[in-house]
Amino acid sequence: MKGINFRIYNAFNPIPSFEKQTLIEFIHKNYKEQSSLLNIKKSVAYAIKDRFIINSSYSHGGVIILACDKSDIVGGLVLNKTGLDEIYPENIIMYIATETSYRMNGIARKMIQLAREFSNGGITIYIHPNNPNSQFLSKSGFNNSMLQMKLV
Repeated sequence: MKGINFRIYNAFNPIPSFEKQTLIEFIHKNYKEQSSLLNIKKSVAYAIKDRFIINSSYSHGGVIILACDKSDIVGGLVLNKTGLDEIYPENIIMYIATETSYRMNGIARKMIQLAREFSNGGITIYIHPNNPNSQFLSKSGFNNSMLQMKLV
């Protein structure tokens, strides 16, 4: 992880526009469970309370963490506040991704650590049952406390 610097953004310290677009494209390319560019863009907008993108939706905010090698993004985490702290964890990691050639170097672990430091309350993350990162997440302190079922 030598030479990697971490940048923290939120509603009070918004991510610059050029870096925001680069992050959205980075997550779209490197996130193992594919997501649309629009969904990633909405989640980033929610984290920084960008009213122009989320329209009339209310945002509780969140945190964006970038891992950079010089000026290149090699890791990214987008955390949204849920606003449901009485009944649900206060935060949800929407996206976490690391550039393939930088994996297994502690970058994701450091981003999760920073997410804990820069957010108040519990953090949850949804993953598919066969996600190979489930062991890593368990070692990072997450536990499998419930099963989510969807009615579509």
